[in-house]
Amino acid sequence: MKKIKIENQELINYMESLSYDVAARRDVVTFMLANKMDTNSEQFHSYHKEYMESFAKLEMAKAQVEKDYVLPNSKGRVTWSLDYGTATMTITEIAT
Repeated sequence: MKKIKIENQELINYMESLSYDVAARRDVVTFMLANKMDTNSEQFHSYHKEYMESFAKLEMAKAQVEKDYVLPNSKGRVTWSLDYGTATMTITEIAT
């Protein structure tokens, strides 16, 4: 396991806001589905579209973080996590 301090606070804030945005939108869509709301309604499609857009932004940001921070600091397959409060990335090698 390797720990890396990320000095780019703007990146940390951006990743954190995207993560919260995706989670909040996912919760709304899940609530709508759990309460058997009409999935053909304009309202459902609007919320689902916003969720998908937020999710895509988060995935693109994660890919950039992997390129900039994970790949240069690892070999082989890894998992990683980012602690927003401490700006610390933890990279864990996956045994093959």
